[in-house]
Amino acid sequence: MRITYTILLLFLVQIATASDTLRVSLDGTQQYKSIMEAVNASADGDVVLVYPATYYGNISFNGKDIVIASLYLISGDDSHIKTTILDAENSGSCVSIKNGEQDARLCGFTIQRGRGTNPAPLFDGGGLYIRDAVAIIEHCIIQDNHSSSGGGMFIYDSDIMLRGNIIKNNTVILSGGGVLTTHSSNVVFDSAVRNNIFFNYAPVGPEMCTTYTDSVSVIYLDTCTVVDPNHYYISSLNMYRKELHNREFDVLNGKIDHVNHNLYVNPQGNNDNSGLDADEPLKTISHALNMIRSDSLMNYSIFLAPGTYSTHGTGEILPLRLKSYVPIIGSPGLQSVVDCEDTLLFAEMNNGEKSLMLKNLQIQNAYGFNFIPQHTLEASAVDIVKLDSLEFSNCNVYWATGIHTGVSDTVIISNCNIYDSKGIIDLGIINSNTKLETYYEINSCRVYNNTNNAIDDGHSPIVIYGYKGLNNPYGKIRGSIVNCEVSNNVSNWAGIEPLAFGLGFGENSYTTIVNSTVAYNSTLDNISGAVGKAGGGVLKVYNSIIYDNTPYQLLLGTPDDEYYDSIFLYNNNIQDEQAGIHIMDNKDYLYYDEKTNFSADPVFINKWGFPYQISDGSPCIDAGTLDGLPDYINLPEVDLAGNPRIVGGKIDIGAYEWNSTIVGYEGYQANKNKSLNAFPNPFLETTKIQLNINKVIDGSLLNIYNSYGELVMTFDFDKQNMSTNEILWNGQDFKGNILPSGYYNIVLISHGEKISSLLVVKI
Repeated sequence: MRITYTILLLFLVQIATASDTLRVSLDGTQQYKSIMEAVNASADGDVVLVYPATYYGNISFNGKDIVIASLYLISGDDSHIKTTILDAENSGSCVSIKNGEQDARLCGFTIQRGRGTNPAPLFDGGGLYIRDAVAIIEHCIIQDNHSSSGGGMFIYDSDIMLRGNIIKNNTVILSGGGVLTTHSSNVVFDSAVRNNIFFNYAPVGPEMCTTYTDSVSVIYLDTCTVVDPNHYYISSLNMYRKELHNREFDVLNGKIDHVNHNLYVNPQGNNDNSGLDADEPLKTISHALNMIRSDSLMNYSIFLAPGTYSTHGTGEILPLRLKSYVPIIGSPGLQSVVDCEDTLLFAEMNNGEKSLMLKNLQIQNAYGFNFIPQHTLEASAVDIVKLDSLEFSNCNVYWATGIHTGVSDTVIISNCNIYDSKGIIDLGIINSNTKLETYYEINSCRVYNNTNNAIDDGHSPIVIYGYKGLNNPYGKIRGSIVNCEVSNNVSNWAGIEPLAFGLGFGENSYTTIVNSTVAYNSTLDNISGAVGKAGGGVLKVYNSIIYDNTPYQLLLGTPDDEYYDSIFLYNNNIQDEQAGIHIMDNKDYLYYDEKTNFSADPVFINKWGFPYQISDGSPCIDAGTLDGLPDYINLPEVDLAGNPRIVGGKIDIGAYEWNSTIVGYEGYQANKNKSLNAFPNPFLETTKIQLNINKVIDGSLLNIYNSYGELVMTFDFDKQNMSTNEILWNGQDFKGNILPSGYYNIVLISHGEKISSLLVVKI
């Protein structure tokens, strides 16, 4: 179905050779009052000439090789474009060219308020839906359309010439806000009569998204959102939805300038402001993301004032299309709220972006129910993901109610809460077969009071999943869960396959759990465990409470699983001890330390904001151990309720330390202030490690470990000039090799004893 540029040019003389002109006017002064009446009466080669008015509903070429045009076709007057309007009234595509047309031409209309074609729940092509056709689209304003993909225009297996169009303010929930091309389409952008594509919105390819099989000419534009668009604005994907960076742009003008500066946003602001300081803030996060330049060295940030950001309240466009190396930082105390209004998802970053950083945000009322998995916050194929102090509540989605990451190098999630939500999972970290290893940390997080959604009975609050195939070296996932609570989550699963309905660790996963509480989670079947390990790999659990979950506390293996799994348990309070552990495959290995593990009522407080704090008389008080923990484990300064994590050199079992203000205990001593800091962190080339101590003790070492726990660098203080208590690390190992991006643990050791440790991220 391929055509040459020469054949396309023959459309330009079609009006002169057309066999008939059928005229349409709403006032009854012409032959037809309806565009579709004229189309139905037309034959190949005819022209349907439409007089100015607003024509409501949807039109289709119905397989005919005709011209449908406004009076602009014969007058060249731009006013005829603006006054001849095709309005779909938010139902269906405004214009469809999908029945094998070979010489279709659309000219001179304003095309608006389309919602797309295809059976629910996905609707493609809000403005134009083009499939299996050959057409010219010229001198049209395509605006304010919304669909799943291809908001302004959806092009599928078609040959299209675009000339002199303005495609603006179209939105989608998936890809291609302005234009989506897919399935071997051939799209030509006229270099003489240029198109304009700006202020469209999509999680992937806001202005345009093309696929790896498509032939797209140099994208000649008069005006784009910015004069120097990259893949953030115009995306090109391969069959695995990875960015190809293979499109050429020739753009003359930009609607806005890229800003090399921090930006400030306030619900009371204005997008006409500069946004350069808090006194002249922008109004929407999405506009700030369009403006700010991504810079791996400077990490320009977007700062949010207190208040609520939403589509109806502030004009926010959701889901946010996050930008690499641009942290979004809300006000302390979670005063910056993004309300998805039970309609949309929160945010997405994917397709090979490098760095995602979010902090101090409250996200509520997210909603997503297409048949493909959807997530309140998705970070797919992003190298470094760092999330701190986020709160997700009242979210109802088909898949992840909170956070979903996939195929990343490093994921660090700290101080995040997910509660009162419905979905299949709440927090998922996945590594498919395209990465050698993902390293992750989940620190000081709470996942509680969540359940399954209306279309799936299963619910697994936290899922860690790698990939493992025969003779496949890829897909390992390794990390830790420290100081976390998973409680009161409910799964209505009653099937015959086992389910981890609290913490699930799947294929090729290697995890250490320390000082966490998994309590009062339940599912309806009689075989599942709140903490489950299957699919190959190792799970180690220290100082944790796993109690009052139904039916089992832990699950090891699955039937007919060809891979070996191991669980090692030390210093834990596990209800029913080994009887609370369901082993489904005898080839898998359980190590249960009978000297340190026990089963007893942990004596929870069961009231107030942290009901799983331990109370006076709990057997978990001072029952934990600090010996034998892996060096890469970083215990936090405080527990989930804000109490000192280590008291008098001892630690309790579970996610909470015995709180004197509740149980009346007096006289504890908080642990010392942190002895190590690093700046910058994350860092690209060098970071300055600062020792916050009065004097460096002789015989001290500063060891640096990679995500495998391997020692990669040592600084011997006896051999260093430590007059300033600072060490500059250039990101290299012992041999001077530049180390890869990822997580590194810096450990201060004196005379063989670990004094302090610090996590740094190399990007």
